[in-house]
Amino acid sequence: MIAQNLKVSLEKVTKEKFYITYSQVTGNQSYLGLTLIIENLEEKKINKAAFEYIYIEDTTTKQKYYPIPYFEIENFPQDQPLLYKAKFYAKFQPLPHGIITINIYFKFEGKLFTLKNVDIR
Repeated sequence: MIAQNLKVSLEKVTKEKFYITYSQVTGNQSYLGLTLIIENLEEKKINKAAFEYIYIEDTTTKQKYYPIPYFEIENFPQDQPLLYKAKFYAKFQPLPHGIITINIYFKFEGKLFTLKNVDIR
């Protein structure tokens, strides 16, 4: 989706399912991860501090899900950054079984980007 000089696109959806058991740590570490690409079409430097919020919505029930307190904005590519492109990564608790599509709401630099009907199967 494009708003003024910014383009936000979905790179990938990650579903990790695993449970760990160590001597001091035990628990379900499963999550749903989203990776977005932010690009300034005028090739101006991305302001990483301009991130405001992200949440997802089940397209069937309209239930909203908010990320766990972890997100990362990194240079793209990492070895020789373009500075006008960045990767945004956020983790969510696993969604209930049976959810097939979601809407993603991402606010950056005062602009709301909505990616609709994203297939997460």
